[in-house]
Amino acid sequence: MVGMGCSMSNSAFIGLPVALQVIGPIATVAMALTMLVENLLMLPLVLALADSSGPRRGRFLASLGSTLLGLARNPLLLAIGAGCGFSITGSRLRAPLFKAVDMLALASAPVALFVIGGTLAGARVRGMFGDVAVITVGKLLLHPAAVLVAVLLIPGIAPELQAGAVLFACMPM
Repeated sequence: MVGMGCSMSNSAFIGLPVALQVIGPIATVAMALTMLVENLLMLPLVLALADSSGPRRGRFLASLGSTLLGLARNPLLLAIGAGCGFSITGSRLRAPLFKAVDMLALASAPVALFVIGGTLAGARVRGMFGDVAVITVGKLLLHPAAVLVAVLLIPGIAPELQAGAVLFACMPM
């Protein structure tokens, strides 16, 4: 979980507003790419590693397989797939369905913040100073530095997307 804290970002609620202010509209492309990497690569690996370190220690490949099957039912990934399908076919939602989705989209941020606040209000942090320190150093120094090195080594990435990648890497979990 410490590794997850160091490598995952809050791309939507914190990352996008900050990146929009720094790099402008290209931030939406950077966020979409970041979320794809996080949800298709990082999240399955983190969950498989966490699962394989529990009581069924040593079964990483089995854990990875079950994690990938679970991700196939993940609402976020299903929504990305549906959005891609609509984009490719040029289809549009009918007005009543569009209105319902729009209302849910408008309500999602406040509800998520309420849930996060309620969860944090009941969280105990006593005795976790070491983990918090490691996550802070990893998230604010190591992860952004690793992403910076990666985007500089891969040719052809636009400077705005390089900046976006590093910005999203700096965002807290």
